[in-house]
Amino acid sequence: MQGNYIFIWITFLLGIADFSLDHYFNYFLIYFRRINTLRNKNILIAVGAPLFILLIMFTLFATTVYAQDGSDTEQSADFIDGSLMLFYYDYKEQLPRPLKSTESGFLPGLVFTYTDKIPNSKFFLRGSAEFAFGPTVYDGTTQSGVPVISNTDNIFGNLEANIGINFDKKETISIYSGVGFHYWNRGLKGSAPYREDYTWFYFPAGFIVNLDISNRFQVSIDACLRFMFMGTIKVYLSDISSYFNDPIGDLGNKIGGKIKIPFRYVLDNEISLLIMPWVEYSAIEQSNQFSIKYGGTSIGFAMEPSSETYQYGINIGVRYLL
Repeated sequence: MQGNYIFIWITFLLGIADFSLDHYFNYFLIYFRRINTLRNKNILIAVGAPLFILLIMFTLFATTVYAQDGSDTEQSADFIDGSLMLFYYDYKEQLPRPLKSTESGFLPGLVFTYTDKIPNSKFFLRGSAEFAFGPTVYDGTTQSGVPVISNTDNIFGNLEANIGINFDKKETISIYSGVGFHYWNRGLKGSAPYREDYTWFYFPAGFIVNLDISNRFQVSIDACLRFMFMGTIKVYLSDISSYFNDPIGDLGNKIGGKIKIPFRYVLDNEISLLIMPWVEYSAIEQSNQFSIKYGGTSIGFAMEPSSETYQYGINIGVRYLL
């Protein structure tokens, strides 16, 4: 077990030392995949120690920058961000060979974020809504291992509410938490098409670092862990036949995360351009067994297997100061 901790912490520190953006994303994904191999009671050590180190490092950095600048200028207005989103979706269920179930493809979406600075305090509130839709390529097999390739219709939604605190008046570094909700409607096709609804809540725990390159140009890092809970899957077998039930299963919890690198260019006192590459990792642990019924009679049991999802995207939009 100590070997697991050492591997995780080394991966984390390599990500800090190698500030090449593509390498940082790779270390980030390896880090989250590794912590999900630990048992729940050991996750706090693996996650907490690197986060504590990172928090101390960035707090010292922010304090140094603020002290050198000597400015008491506060970041002013509340603001709204609106962006178009394009991302690559890569989903894979963990099944024994020759079975497989994967989804992949580029998807468009919309993102809206509202940030409210609480007057006369260092606290802020933030709410965000994401919506994406479109087809992905399903590459999988039947239960007997026969290959199947088709298209899947998808609808994704994500809502998140945060409360955070700024460490200094220039808002060089902030930390935040809150609660989020994720939704995925998966419309499987083929000879017997049916839908699946995946939903879960999560607690985000993250930090934001803002760096002013010039009076008009700013780059930021926004990274967070996402602690999943209350996940469910609903399978609409009644789409195949009205005699089937629509079973619901409880998904197992895993830790995910997201890192965003927003670039902002100020056009005038109210409007800025935003370009934000990002990468997200999420995972689901195997569900409990749920009963499949036909005509009210149980004919067997099924479960949702463990899975991992990687998303790589870019948002392009504007920020409007209120």
